[in-house]
Amino acid sequence: MVYTADNAIADFEEHLHDWPPPVGRVEALELRKHYGGTTALDGVSLTFRGGELCALIGSNGAGKSTFVDALFATARADGGSVGVDGLDITRWSSARRACRGLVRSFQRVRLAGQLTVWENVALGLLAGDAALPGWGGPLAQVKGLHEPAVRALAWVGVAELADARVAELSFGQRKRVSLAQCLAARPRFLALDEPVADLDPGATRVVAKLLAALAAKGIGVLIVEHNLSFAFDTCDRVVVMVSGQITLDGPAAEVRADPRAVEAQLR
Repeated sequence: MVYTADNAIADFEEHLHDWPPPVGRVEALELRKHYGGTTALDGVSLTFRGGELCALIGSNGAGKSTFVDALFATARADGGSVGVDGLDITRWSSARRACRGLVRSFQRVRLAGQLTVWENVALGLLAGDAALPGWGGPLAQVKGLHEPAVRALAWVGVAELADARVAELSFGQRKRVSLAQCLAARPRFLALDEPVADLDPGATRVVAKLLAALAAKGIGVLIVEHNLSFAFDTCDRVVVMVSGQITLDGPAAEVRADPRAVEAQLR
């Protein structure tokens, strides 16, 4: 199949029908995190529902990425709890949460530079489907993964980079590959840290369409974003964080009209 921008999105929407059912609710209660004498999270409580597009905004150092780290157990919170559909997963490892369908990207892209682009995306396929063969040798020898990996790359508009080495890519290209890897894992709830950083307007529009398709499927998406236009134009809900605390939380249009939102971003 030759992918174009339009048919790649249509293919993604069709592929969504085969994904596992989305998470209905992810709940963080009173999350706290300290680094030495610095409070990164000061009792943060947030609930995310299936089908909701939520942006978490705030200045550098506000605690946004730390919150996502705590939510996904990438870094353990010092206090508080995390639940999924009423099940307490506070003590679960990040790997176990990923197996539950909680998938995230990172602000600093984590890809294996020595592997090709499609091989990196295939890692997402392995993580997202227990029925696929596990890691037992060179990834290129694992049957059946090249085609679905290239398909995921087509969804984000970089199928032509499939055989390139990650080390050869620009930062914006790595961001798109990271998103493809997340989508390949068939998330039931997805968090993306600055997904449109260094992307051109066309690529940014593709990301917005993908997120809208996920929401239409009932999959909740949380994005940490400094691009305020993208956050407000794409998301239903916007949460503002300042110094590890939530200062605003509401419909995007209402938060956008509140001058405190811009003030928080400039601090």
